[in-house]
Amino acid sequence: MKTRSRLILTIAICLTLVSLVAVFAACGKDALVSGGDFEFAEFASSPWALSENASNNVTVVSNGNDDATVNNGTAHSIRLTASSSWNYIHQKVRLTSGKYYKLSVRVKIDTLTPGGSSDNEVGFVVGFLEGKNFSGLNITDNKQIREQWGNPSGNRWVECYVYFKSTASTEFTLFAGIGNATENASGTVYFDDITISEQSSAVAGEAHYIGMLKDGNTYSLAGAASYVYVVLLALFTIVVAYAAVLAIRYALRRDAQEPLYSETTPDADGGDKPVAQASAAKTSKKSIFTSPLALFTYAMAAALIIRFIVVVTTFGFGKLTQDYYNLFTSVNSGGWKSAYTAMPGVPSMSAYVTWLFAKLATLLGIEGGSMALGITMRVPAVLADIIVCYFIFTIAEKYCTPRVAACYSMVYALIPVFFTFSSVYGSYLTLAMPFIVAMVAVILNDGKWSGVIAGVLYTVALTFSNWVLLLLPLIALYQIALIVKDKRNILPIVIQVVLCFFAVYLLSLPMSLAEIKNKNVFYAFKQMYAYFRQYAFMSNDAFNLYAMFGQGNKGITNKGLEVCTWLFVIAMAAVMFVNYFANGKNRLDTVLLSAVSVIAFAALGTGITVEVMTLGLLLLLIYIILVPDVRLFAVFGTLSLTHFLNIAQLAARSGYINSDKDMEYLMFPALSPFVIIFSIVTVVAAFALIYIALDICYYNREYPLTPLRRSVKDQLAADAKFSWVKDLIEKRKNSKVSK
Repeated sequence: MKTRSRLILTIAICLTLVSLVAVFAACGKDALVSGGDFEFAEFASSPWALSENASNNVTVVSNGNDDATVNNGTAHSIRLTASSSWNYIHQKVRLTSGKYYKLSVRVKIDTLTPGGSSDNEVGFVVGFLEGKNFSGLNITDNKQIREQWGNPSGNRWVECYVYFKSTASTEFTLFAGIGNATENASGTVYFDDITISEQSSAVAGEAHYIGMLKDGNTYSLAGAASYVYVVLLALFTIVVAYAAVLAIRYALRRDAQEPLYSETTPDADGGDKPVAQASAAKTSKKSIFTSPLALFTYAMAAALIIRFIVVVTTFGFGKLTQDYYNLFTSVNSGGWKSAYTAMPGVPSMSAYVTWLFAKLATLLGIEGGSMALGITMRVPAVLADIIVCYFIFTIAEKYCTPRVAACYSMVYALIPVFFTFSSVYGSYLTLAMPFIVAMVAVILNDGKWSGVIAGVLYTVALTFSNWVLLLLPLIALYQIALIVKDKRNILPIVIQVVLCFFAVYLLSLPMSLAEIKNKNVFYAFKQMYAYFRQYAFMSNDAFNLYAMFGQGNKGITNKGLEVCTWLFVIAMAAVMFVNYFANGKNRLDTVLLSAVSVIAFAALGTGITVEVMTLGLLLLLIYIILVPDVRLFAVFGTLSLTHFLNIAQLAARSGYINSDKDMEYLMFPALSPFVIIFSIVTVVAAFALIYIALDICYYNREYPLTPLRRSVKDQLAADAKFSWVKDLIEKRKNSKVSK
C-alpha cells in the first residue's frame, strides 16, 4: 500500500502544481482587446478571425517610417479592402454591465465609398455584431475625421474614438471592417491599435458618447430540437456505457460455458500475459442469428443506420465543414496555390478528398450553404466511421470472442461522442482514424514487415489530420524497438521513413509550388506549424484545465506556455520509452500510455481544440478491448459523456443541429458555468486515468471485468440498489482487517 499511497500523493502534487500554473495564467491582467496592435507575423496565428469573404482582402502590412511607427512604436497595421461588400475581422471581448468604455482605433483612409442612404451612410466601422441598434464607430470619409478627431492630411494617421455604456456582463463580438450587417461599402482602409478601455461615468456627457450597447443576441442559436438532441443523447451515453459493461460480462459468462483456451496479449518480447478467454471449440450448429457473421452485421448496421439518421436530420454544416467548402471555392477561383491562404495548414489528403466531394455536389447542382451540401460533405467522415467500426470488430475478435467483439464494435457504433464528432460537428480527423486503428493493430500483431507497414499507415493518417503528430512517439518507439531487437530492420525502416517524407512533400506540392519557386522549400511544413499556431487561446472551445479557470476562448497562449505544453508531450513520450525498455518491452502498455498522453494533452495542454480528446478516446477504447479493466471503463464512460457534451453543445448553440439557415459558429463564453463544471470533471477524469495507467503499467494491478454471476435481470436490480458500492466498502474493510 505504500507504493500506491506514494503514487496517489505524487499525482495530487502534480495536479496542484499544474493548477497553480493555470491560476497564475488566469489571473494575468488581459487587455480587453487581444492583438489590437497587430504586431504578429501571420494573421492565422492571431486572436482575430476573418469574415467569410475577407480572407483575400485583409493584409498585415509594415508601417515603414510613417507616423504610425513614430507616434506609437508599432511596426505593423492592417490593410482592408472591400468592393460593395462587408469585409471584417472580429474577436470576442468581455464587457461588464453598467461600465463605461472608450472604443478607439487609429485610421488612415486610402479610398472609401460609403454604402447606404445619404442620411445613414456606412463606411469603415468598428462595432459589435450583437449591437443591432448600436452604430459603433462609423467613419465615412476624411472630412468627418477632420471635423471630429483631427486633420488626416499629409498621409497622417488619426485616432478616432467613441464612448459607450455596456448593459450586459457577457462576451460581445468586436469587429472592424468596411460596411456592416445591413449595408455594403467599398474602398481601402488602413487601421491599427484597436483598444477598449474602461472609463468613468463622466464620459456620458462627452460629444463622442454614442449610447448603450445592449445584448441584442441570444448567444445561442440552439432550438428545441438541439436541446432534445444534447440532453437525450447525454443520457443515452450513460446507458450505452453501462449496457456495454453488462453485455460484455454476459458474453463472458456465455463463453465460459464452452471449453476455454488462454489467449495472450500480442506483446511478446518480455513475456505474455493473459487478457481474455475465448472458445477453442466452435460448435458446428449455431443459430444463424447469433453467429459471428450475424453479430458483426448487427454492429455494422447499427453504425450505418444511426449515422445516416443523424446526417439527414441535422444540418451539420459546421465550422470545419464550412472552412473546407471555403477552401473549395478559393481553389476553384485561384487554383491550389490559394489553398493555404484559405485554410492555413490544411492536411493535403483531407483537402483533396473534401474538394472532390464538394465538386461532386456542384456537378449535381447542389448549392453552397445548403443542407444537401452539408450532407454531401459529411459522407467521407461517415464512411471512415464505418470502417473504424469494422476494424474494432476485427481487433476484438482476434483477442476476444465474436460475442465480446460485437459488444465493443457496438460501443463505437452507438456511443454518441463518435458519431456526433463525425456526422454533426463535421471533423475530418475521422478520415485519419481508420489508418490509426489499422496502425495500432499492426503494432500489436508484430509481423515480419510490421515496422514498415505501421510507418506507412501513420504517414497516411498524418496527411488527413495534423493532430496525428501526437502519435509520433508511438510509431517512433515501435520502430526503434524493432531496430534494437534486430539490426536487419534498420534498412527497411529508414527507406520507409525517407519515402514517406517525400510522399508527404509531393502531396503538398500543388498547394506549395508557388512558394517553393520563391525558395521557400519547406513551406508545407511551415504551414503545418501555422495550423497549430492559429489556435491562439489556451482552450479553443474545449473542456480543459484552462477553461476550468475561465480562460477558454479568452486567455491567449504565449511562448512560455506553448513550450511547457510541448515539453509535457515530450515528457510523456519519455515515460513511454522508459516504460517499454525498463518494464518488459510491453507494446500493450505503450498503447495505453499513448492514449493517456493524448487525453492528458487534451485536458492539460494549451491551444487545444475539441478534436484532440476524440483521438485519445479511440486509443483508450482499443486498449480496453485487450485489457478490460473496470476502472478504465469508468474513465472512458466519463470522458465520453463530457466530450459529447462539449461537441454537441458547441454544435447546438451554433445552429448546426437544427435544419435552419440561421447559423453562425458561436464560441463558448469564457465564464460559462457549463464549460467550467464539465472542464473540472474532464480534468479530474484525466488525472484518474494517469493514476490507473501507472497502476497497471508499473504495479501490474488490473481489475478486469468478470463474467456475470447473476441473471441480467438480477444484476440490473442489484445495480439499481448500488450493491456494488456496498460490496466495495465491505471489501476494503476486509482488506484492512486481514492486514
